[in-house]
Amino acid sequence: FLFLTSLRRKAAILHEPLSKTLTIFSGKSIDSTKYTNPDNDPRGAWASIDLSGLATKVQRPNLHFDIIDPETKISYPPNPDRGWSKSPDRVQQMIKEKRVLFPKSPSGRPREKKFLSDLISSVTGFSTVLNNQIVGYTTNGTRELDQIFGERIFPFPKSCILLKELFKQVLFNNDIVLDFFAGSATTAQAVLELNAEGSGNRRFILVQMPEPLEENSEAWKSGYRSIADIGRARIRKVIERMQAGAAEKAKTPGLFEASENTTNGQTLGFQSYRLQYSNFKVWRNDLEGKDAILSQLQMFQEPLAEYRGKHSTLLTELVLKAGFPLTVDVTEKEVDGCLVFEVDGGRMWVVLDKVTTAVFQAAAEARPTAFVTLSGLFEGINADETMANANLQLKEAGVDFKVI
Repeated sequence: FLFLTSLRRKAAILHEPLSKTLTIFSGKSIDSTKYTNPDNDPRGAWASIDLSGLATKVQRPNLHFDIIDPETKISYPPNPDRGWSKSPDRVQQMIKEKRVLFPKSPSGRPREKKFLSDLISSVTGFSTVLNNQIVGYTTNGTRELDQIFGERIFPFPKSCILLKELFKQVLFNNDIVLDFFAGSATTAQAVLELNAEGSGNRRFILVQMPEPLEENSEAWKSGYRSIADIGRARIRKVIERMQAGAAEKAKTPGLFEASENTTNGQTLGFQSYRLQYSNFKVWRNDLEGKDAILSQLQMFQEPLAEYRGKHSTLLTELVLKAGFPLTVDVTEKEVDGCLVFEVDGGRMWVVLDKVTTAVFQAAAEARPTAFVTLSGLFEGINADETMANANLQLKEAGVDFKVI
């Protein structure tokens, strides 16, 4: 999705048809020199292939079993962290067909006898753009994550190196990458490291359902309860590693070259949001009858469904409704004992806990584009008069006064 979308955008920029920007790669030819026939097998040349898999016993218990040599009766257990790549039935069939190479030493591991004639295609499944000497294989993603967490925390993550190579092909320095299936947040690491290796300011938006983890998994035992928890933890750990590398480089100039462990001037950090219901009540169109409608009108005298304090989701929702992005800068300051949120360098003021006439005077002098507050903050017998005066004062200063 990202690859094609970026190509479409580039095609539009170049004013060329999309078809001119797309190329189908045929893949890389298989190295047939690796296939020989030292035992004169009538089936032809073959190569010795690793039978190990990539899944732990918890992840794929059916791939963890002993393979027994029918001639020597020696039993070969699987690697406890990887298991086998074939099921028990498939391995038994391969043994009957003499496609399993048993080791000479009991401490060795059986391997697959892969015949050149059995290959479906004469080319690999890798694109010619993605040289496996550069981007590696699926196992690279697993090793990368293991190194970050110090344990096997998530199965089969995407390779960070692979994503970086893709991003280099399709992204400009200030692009935003949107990943709808974030998983362990490999996309975030790839973007951060790619920025550090150059001078880019690429950003990322990750979406991940809070899919619960199995209680017997290593991730659960380490305190993580969902895949989203793993993603957030990975981003933090990657940023900490990059900051540590940059600090070390600053202490010893010239010793460290720019790498994934340096920030190269980029501002590191991220914000995490969880999907919530709106803070505003929703008008129900399915109600019928005078009493039901009057009851709903009474309820809407207070438009907010619930207010959860100064750091609630309400501030975020108001910022979004005003047209600002989630990445907008929001700072706090105190005016006459009232907490004022300044959005985008003061373009909008938001007051949610307490408001006084001194705050309106300060806003009239600062002249933000808009001033947002809550009607519930205007209390007492002069509430309407105070609100009307504030509206007039701010309107004369060119400030849009909004009361919720």
